[in-house]
Amino acid sequence: MNASRCPECGAVNIGSPTQHPRQLDVTSRTPHHAQLLNSNEVPTESDVLMVKSEISETDERLVCLDDQILRLRDRLKELEEEHVALSSYRAQHYGIISPLRRMPSEVLGEIFLCTLPSVHARGRTTLSNSPWRIPWLLSQISGRWRAIVLSTPSLWSLVVLDFSRANANPLSMVKTQIARAQSLKVHFFGSETNDARPQIEMFRCLLEHSPQWEELSIELTSTIVPLLADVRDRLPSLGKLWIQWETWESPEQHTQRISLYFNPPPCSPAHPV
Repeated sequence: MNASRCPECGAVNIGSPTQHPRQLDVTSRTPHHAQLLNSNEVPTESDVLMVKSEISETDERLVCLDDQILRLRDRLKELEEEHVALSSYRAQHYGIISPLRRMPSEVLGEIFLCTLPSVHARGRTTLSNSPWRIPWLLSQISGRWRAIVLSTPSLWSLVVLDFSRANANPLSMVKTQIARAQSLKVHFFGSETNDARPQIEMFRCLLEHSPQWEELSIELTSTIVPLLADVRDRLPSLGKLWIQWETWESPEQHTQRISLYFNPPPCSPAHPV
């Protein structure tokens, strides 16, 4: 059995050309043959024999073509799989010499900080789109990124808790985040319509770390207001304060009492809403 290699793609063609039926030239017809193909003329006995011979040769050639197509498809599949494997192999090696991989850890840390929303973009809609998940996601990219994220407390300072949504942060995750942060920028959105118990439990956890609060944005509910008494004289770092009410009737009677709870330092003016 002879083997030849394609000069263009290098594919091996197994088998001698004599093993395959000749390629048919469907254009080289006699005038009478063409007339039979393009009319309803009744064929003679000799015409029938000629037509059957053409059909037989055509069938043999079709079988040959089907076999070659099948082999080419198998070969194409092999080439595509090799291409995918080599592309992945190449990308891995490019990753080794990537500038990002050689970037100093301090620079990467600054870039990570830029992924957090700015003060001016900290509306409820922006915060509720889970920017607090950013350090958690970054820490899962690689061991080096995780080390940088864990050694950058500012990445963990933004604590967003929205109890109007069903997927509120679990307490264990918040405790871990607080442990990794130095200062805290707390955004607490209470809900009168949802269960108050997890809200109370979460706010009490935050109260334990009130000396770390630099920012506090809170949407109050009737169950959270009594807990504010515990923050009095325990806010040495608080520089910004936003207070609003969550569909609570007649909050005016509590306003004076709340104003007594927050007594920020003279150089750190609070901004109640």
